[in-house]
Amino acid sequence: MEDYAKMYAVLCGAIDDVIDGLEALPGAAEYAQHLKAALLQTEEIYCGGGAERKSLINNPRFARIDL
Repeated sequence: MEDYAKMYAVLCGAIDDVIDGLEALPGAAEYAQHLKAALLQTEEIYCGGGAERKSLINNPRFARIDL
C-alpha cells in the first residue's frame, strides 16, 4: 500500500529546499511564490483542514503568500 503521508512529506520538503534557493536568485521570486502557493493548496487538499496535522499555514515563512 502506498504511504501517501511519507510521499507528501518528502515532496514538500524538497520543494521547500528549492524555494530557499529560488528566493536568493534575482528574478526568481515569482517562481518561489508560485511554489509556496502550490504547497499551501496541496496541504489544504491533503490535510483537509484537520487540526491534528501540523500546518504549513502556521509557518511564518508562508504567512506572506497572497492566494
